[in-house]
Amino acid sequence: MNNNWVEFKEDGWRARRREPRASLTKDRHFRFNQKALDLIGSPKAVTFLFDVGLSRIGIRAIDPEARHSFEVRKESKGHTWMVHGALFCDHMGIRPANTIEFQSVRTDDDGTLLLDLTTARRKISHYVGK
Repeated sequence: MNNNWVEFKEDGWRARRREPRASLTKDRHFRFNQKALDLIGSPKAVTFLFDVGLSRIGIRAIDPEARHSFEVRKESKGHTWMVHGALFCDHMGIRPANTIEFQSVRTDDDGTLLLDLTTARRKISHYVGK
């Protein structure tokens, strides 16, 4: 029997929880783990920014009463938080065909969470089947 195994070397779930993670679904919902939200102070609401030249999204904490705020909601399952971003994405022409996962989630000197569209990659689902 010829076995041509290729070892899967992506980070496992424990390693993934230790680092800030963010993704954008094809429905234009942003999802964050707690580590990513901690970087911007675990806000109740955020505002979106877009750097056209560098193709990156900025997310900042904001007063939930501000007109341009978007609520951060805890997902019912798991350890993730979600922000509806369809209005922002539609306005900026951001339309992912599939869920994308942002690489190297970090903040800049102003405390803005940086999500780089140029290095984002298609997220592979953890579940196969149904």
